[in-house]
Amino acid sequence: MDNPTIINLDEDGSSIYVNLHTYRDEPADDVFALILAEPGGWVLEAIKKRFYAYKLDVDQKVMIMIMSLGDCAIGKCVKYVDHIAMWCKENHQSKIDWDIFTKQIYTFNPYFEKG
Repeated sequence: MDNPTIINLDEDGSSIYVNLHTYRDEPADDVFALILAEPGGWVLEAIKKRFYAYKLDVDQKVMIMIMSLGDCAIGKCVKYVDHIAMWCKENHQSKIDWDIFTKQIYTFNPYFEKG
């Protein structure tokens, strides 16, 4: 298994990461539904459908983080989904939870303000 890709997060990405990580054992149904209802929520729906097309079962928190990493730009988000799908194929995985996403596929360096 390859080493995970390291992603340096900006302040906004760090905030989202910390919140999702803090509640990693809680379902994200409510937050997911709220984001879908927003004007840009179609991007999250597209991420969900792309994973479905790959026949991958992916945690909603992972999809929310991908939307953040891709700056809600569909092209960038699709690249993350495709990278994860390729990782899944190489590692014989069909289910991605928060721990697999944050420990085996990517690792994150959150931004902390120096003071």
